[in-house]
Formats: sequence, structure tokens, C-alpha cells
Amino acid sequence: MSRILCSLVLGVFAVMIQTMPAAAHEAYAPGAFLRFEAGGLMPTQDFSNDYDSDFSGSLGVGFFVSPSFRVEGDFLYSLTIDPSDESSAPGDLIVLAGEGRAGYEFTASSDATPYLEILGGYYSFGIEDSEGLTDRYGAFGIGGGVGIAAYPEFFRGSLDLALRYRYVFANEEGRDAVAFLEQGHNCSFLTVSAGVTFNF
Repeated sequence: MSRILCSLVLGVFAVMIQTMPAAAHEAYAPGAFLRFEAGGLMPTQDFSNDYDSDFSGSLGVGFFVSPSFRVEGDFLYSLTIDPSDESSAPGDLIVLAGEGRAGYEFTASSDATPYLEILGGYYSFGIEDSEGLTDRYGAFGIGGGVGIAAYPEFFRGSLDLALRYRYVFANEEGRDAVAFLEQGHNCSFLTVSAGVTFNF
């Protein structure tokens, strides 16, 4: 169900980005912005053996240093990732993260502007079973992303679509605490999100 909802939301945003009139976002730089995003978190590699995709959301604040370059800090929250049918995981997984991102927006003549990001942060994984939140483990990770931003005329900001990849570095402590890291599994995941950015 969560995959269907995520696909529907992203599809609607894609149509909006392609059909709306564009505004010149050069007028927003330098300047601060606030970003809200919602979408799906999708485990990859060994991580996907134990958990399925589910909802995630994020809140970010940042600053356009120039019309093309921005920096921001984000808080990521994945509500829950239900264990897959083949999983031996003891419960749901809650992911919290604090990230720093740097993005570069390319100059485009169309009504949408593509961008690249690099990111890094601290990721906290918590196992939640019938007794509540039991184990928790945190580690640092790095990643990157691609996206597209449309700057409509009807408000000061943008509508965004983004695909991001994260790789979290596990150690022995984490493998003892969280089920999917017990065998030294890789911890990597993708997020696909639609967002709204308000420029100030």
C-alpha cells in the first residue's frame, strides 16, 4: 500500500512540474529556505533481505549561497519499515537521521531545473517489537542524490522530486544490536521523495 501511495504522490508532482509556468529562482539567492519532503525509504543490498520499503519524511533548513549552490541541514524520519515475509527480524525498524547536504542546481532553459547533491550524517536505527522500542544503534553515513526543482509563479519557492542514496558504516556494536547487521550486512538505502521548498 505504501508503495502505491508513494508512486501516486510522485506521479502527481511530476505532472505538476512539467505543466506549470516557471519563475526565475535567481532572485532567491542569496537567501534562506525551508523544505518539507515525503516519500518512501527503500532498503537495498543486504538491508532489503530483512525489511520492506515504507514511508519516510524530512524537514530541512538551508541557504542559497548563489543561484546554483546551496547548503542545508535535514532531519529524516522513517515511520516504520515492516519486516518482509522472509525476514527473521524481531520487529519494525524506525530510522532517524540528521544530515548535512550540499546541492548544485544546473542552469536550465526549461521550466524545471535539475540538481545534484552530496550528503552525510548520523543515522539511528531502532527495533520496535510488541514491547515497544528495544534496541537502538547509530552510525555515520554518506551518500548523494539527483533531483529536479520547478519554481512556479504562484508562490516563492519550488516543487521538488529527488532520489537519494545513503550508505551507513556498520561496526561490531551495531551488528550485535540490530538484526540486519548481525552478519556484517551492508546498510544502504534509497529514498524517493516529493517536496515543497519555501524561499525567504
